[in-house]
Amino acid sequence: MAVGDGGTVRYSADGVTWNSSSVSPAANLTAVWFRQPIPSLWRFGAGGAAYTSPDGITWTARSTGTTANLWGMISAQVQYLAVG
Repeated sequence: MAVGDGGTVRYSADGVTWNSSSVSPAANLTAVWFRQPIPSLWRFGAGGAAYTSPDGITWTARSTGTTANLWGMISAQVQYLAVG
């Protein structure tokens, strides 16, 4: 999965053929984060943008309480820390 400006999302099962998707509201996205064993996908970006998905297809915007640019996430058990 790759993300970019304007909410652009590209995903591929084989790294050769790529499909397009997007998030709304559109944001300049900078990172994708995945957690196991409970499948959880996160996307982060400019202005505190954050989105979650259980399946990589349907995305929900999340409030982060910041307008700072976010570049990724770390986690431990049930705690999450977005970094920017």
